[in-house]
Amino acid sequence: MRCQSLVMVSLLAVSVSNSAHGVTIDFDSLERWDVVTTQFPEASFSTEDGFQITVRTGDLGSSLPNFICTDLAGAPDIGPPYGCSNEIIISFSNGVSGLSFLAVGGDHVGVAAQVDVFSSGSYADSIGIVTDGSPFIPDLVDLTAFEDVTSIRIHSYIDNGGLGFDDFTFVPEPSTSLLVCLGLLGIGANARRPTSNRDRKRI
Repeated sequence: MRCQSLVMVSLLAVSVSNSAHGVTIDFDSLERWDVVTTQFPEASFSTEDGFQITVRTGDLGSSLPNFICTDLAGAPDIGPPYGCSNEIIISFSNGVSGLSFLAVGGDHVGVAAQVDVFSSGSYADSIGIVTDGSPFIPDLVDLTAFEDVTSIRIHSYIDNGGLGFDDFTFVPEPSTSLLVCLGLLGIGANARRPTSNRDRKRI
């Protein structure tokens, strides 16, 4: 029984360890014009009613060949004011840390959009997405200062041509239930530890 508990504890420990490894969502496994929603187990993507998030193909300095931006539902690649300029909401399956991503295709110098950060389910802060005006050089959006990020919302575009996004990198945090189970199994395994001969003599 003790061996069984130790095996379960070890398996859960491996699961926690694996969750500490970084994840990158780069959309390169998808096809051009695919609508991005729930294809990735770590995060889901959504936008405003009447619009969709689609996969675009092009060399804008991020990982090749794909990136994402928004389009009018059913009519991809129509350009501004309807293309690549609508809000994008990314909801993570578990809280994440070390979050960053790339803004691509920006031709505006300065703050080109805003990203709201939600930590532990509550609004934490709004950060400006700053671009340098070079559409073929991606701009890093660094949100690594935030812990337990549960969702982000990209909105309020200023860039006339809109923005695309790529290479969302983060570290998933282990779920609360997993940590609780790990702790309980560890306590249970310790409680079942046989009493040593020395301990028996003291009784």
